[in-house]
Amino acid sequence: MKNIYYDLKVTNANTQYISMEKDDLYYIQDFCIKVLCYMNELHTYPHPDIKTFLKTYFTKRNKFLPKCRYGQNSPQTFLAGIVNNTLYGTQRNLTVHVLPGIEIISKDLNIIKDALNEIPNLPKLELEQIQFLKGNNPFEYDRFNK
Repeated sequence: MKNIYYDLKVTNANTQYISMEKDDLYYIQDFCIKVLCYMNELHTYPHPDIKTFLKTYFTKRNKFLPKCRYGQNSPQTFLAGIVNNTLYGTQRNLTVHVLPGIEIISKDLNIIKDALNEIPNLPKLELEQIQFLKGNNPFEYDRFNK
């Protein structure tokens, strides 16, 4: 399990942003890109269980994810939005509202990855479950003021 420590940022914005190590933000971006690439590659496989999984989980709008400007997110649109906003957009920090969604998606994928890895001719899914913890890492000293 990958523990990511964060603190709340003090801003004038209505949205509550968080601060975290740059390496942790890069890890989240990498996680999102890996999942998006893997799931899009799964669309090319004709296996009926894969088609059902993609239709019922990955592209279906889910209530456990925060809403976007145009309605409810699916895991696919949620992860793509994080990548787009933090890599190519103007957003430099994540908000508090996206943390539960990332945790849930990483937990779900870790539960089903063993089943996916048993399907023949399918690339292996290697992901670590992500857990967000508020406050300082007890094993590091003054990590934000280096």
